[in-house]
Amino acid sequence: MVVQMVATYVERTNDVTILERALPLMEAELSWWENSRTVYVTSPYSNETFTMTRYAVMNSAPRPESYIEDYEVANGADLATPYTDQQKADLYAELATGAETGWDFSSRWEKDPFPVGGNLTNNTPGLRTLNIRSTIPVDLNAILCK
Repeated sequence: MVVQMVATYVERTNDVTILERALPLMEAELSWWENSRTVYVTSPYSNETFTMTRYAVMNSAPRPESYIEDYEVANGADLATPYTDQQKADLYAELATGAETGWDFSSRWEKDPFPVGGNLTNNTPGLRTLNIRSTIPVDLNAILCK
């Protein structure tokens, strides 16, 4: 996050002149998160609504940098029933979102971290259970709150 980097720089150098150049960048970054990745969650207990940020790439095709890998996950010969176009689009969005997190594809994001057929050398079954766009990551929200 640009805001934390600038804050650290100013704290260490006492150079506040950077703020004139950095403030528009910081505002743009925070605005992007607010406009592109913010959802509103209402508590079923208090009926209070909270603003939360999540990772959520809207993508319906394999990522260019991982085209073959993404395509094979969505179209693998090991699938008992081929995915529909919508299921493939959803999976491609989850894969792109996983890359956006910077955590890539750890089991942290999987609905089923130990799926049948998955192992240390074959993580394809686990990738098919990614659930990133439906997860509110505590660490991301903590960073943005700071």
